[in-house]
Amino acid sequence: MGGIVLSLTRMTRILEVDVENRIAVVEPGVINLHLTEHVSQYGLCYAPDPSSQKACTIGGNVAENSGGPHCLAYGVTTNHVLGMEVVMADGSLQWVGGRAREMPGYDLRGIIIGSEGTLAIVTKVIVRLLRQPEAVKTLLAVFRELDQASAAVSGIIAAGIVPAAIEMMDDLCIRAVEPAVNAGYPADAGAVLLVEVEGLSESVEEEQSGFPIANLLHAGDGNLHPSVLFDERKPGDTQKALALGGEILKMCVDAGGVLSGEHGIGLEKQEYMPFMFNDDDLEAMARLKPAFDTRDLLNPAKIFPTGASCNEVAFAGAIARAGAGAWI
Repeated sequence: MGGIVLSLTRMTRILEVDVENRIAVVEPGVINLHLTEHVSQYGLCYAPDPSSQKACTIGGNVAENSGGPHCLAYGVTTNHVLGMEVVMADGSLQWVGGRAREMPGYDLRGIIIGSEGTLAIVTKVIVRLLRQPEAVKTLLAVFRELDQASAAVSGIIAAGIVPAAIEMMDDLCIRAVEPAVNAGYPADAGAVLLVEVEGLSESVEEEQSGFPIANLLHAGDGNLHPSVLFDERKPGDTQKALALGGEILKMCVDAGGVLSGEHGIGLEKQEYMPFMFNDDDLEAMARLKPAFDTRDLLNPAKIFPTGASCNEVAFAGAIARAGAGAWI
């Protein structure tokens, strides 16, 4: 059977801004950055800011539980969404959560956030707003070795300083970026840290004294973005790069990390779920979707393993699993 794509991109209204209680009610098609721009007139902001902030939507952020550079200090989407209006698979309209931080009963709000569109369709979102910081400073720290930069991150956190963001780039990333943007990164650096601190003016001043793999990461919260560089024109290289990505994920899990820090599981990572979860774990999670009575109408074939090998995880494989005539 085929499928349809349900687009909510025209639902772009900011329905309410409650300045006193620091909340806003928005539709899912609102661009993340547009929300912060709109509430800035009140001295407020929406903290979760993915790198795609200029293009990504609040509804998409909810579906993926998106993070961003500032999640070290402020957390990810689930920490800033209080409630949602959702449409269930049978067409019924419900509210989960509300306008307060805590609600009695099961946390259905938390279950739906990050469910990647498999449980319900979000049509309104109540978000928590924060006051804009009084002062912001960004510092560039240059290191000869990557290990030195990593040790500096640990030292910053150990000193009791929690910056708004710590971004790290290794030497390969620096060499790729500098000719394009002329940011002023030293060509001979082994790594650089971009450290952003914010808060009261006084406190900000006090706190600062096989394939090549380019690493750009949110260093403070350990969110990695390794970029495997390969030539798709060379036969077999795409499959090798995908397999290498799987090895990186396994290393992350073996080190005590997770499969995804901010972008969900989707199709690319679903076959690696057994790295983290045994059969009983996966069965318990899989039982949740039938409880929402979706009849597998909402975003089928996502999150959980389908039996395909990691090298088969590609758009063609996804379309084949979804059925003839499906759009991915």
